[in-house]
Amino acid sequence: MGEHRTAIGCYEKAVALFRSEAERFYFGESLVRLGDCHRDLGDLAGAREAWRRALTVFDDLGSPDADSVRDKLVEIDESS
Repeated sequence: MGEHRTAIGCYEKAVALFRSEAERFYFGESLVRLGDCHRDLGDLAGAREAWRRALTVFDDLGSPDADSVRDKLVEIDESS
């Protein structure tokens, strides 16, 4: 919808809420979406940081979602 700055604030709140061990998957998902918003605003460093944190979470969980996050990191590294 183009409201990236508003979305960033919402995802930052979600990251804080889902930080607990019981909510690790949603923590990782929120970090992915936060990174997407940063990327869409041209903040590649912010995107990279959020995606790296998400990758750590998904790797720790053994989640197949880690592969899509790795792909995002490869894309951003190739484009910068």
